[in-house]
Amino acid sequence: MYELIIVRTNGKEERNKIEKKPNFKDLYKYLNCDMIEMLRGYDKGISNRSFDIYADECSKLKYPFYKNHKATGFWRTWLKRNMGIKETDSYIAGDIAIINKLKR
Repeated sequence: MYELIIVRTNGKEERNKIEKKPNFKDLYKYLNCDMIEMLRGYDKGISNRSFDIYADECSKLKYPFYKNHKATGFWRTWLKRNMGIKETDSYIAGDIAIINKLKR
């Protein structure tokens, strides 16, 4: 079992339990895109470990684009914790997906 978490640009999370781990083709539908960029994130509300963030590779090229404040926070926390980078002007735009494997 897996939990698929979609974090929308408005900060709302959609959590779905699914049997099979989603592949990129599945994620394209959830994120409304055709190219995915993988980033890393950290947030204790999601996992006690770092996790992959799946984001639209071209989200900043779409008009209008929307900054995803929640996802940017996950990413910046990971950067600070793992890379020692305390500040960056960069951000994540658009909806993102996170996949958690659930314990049986």
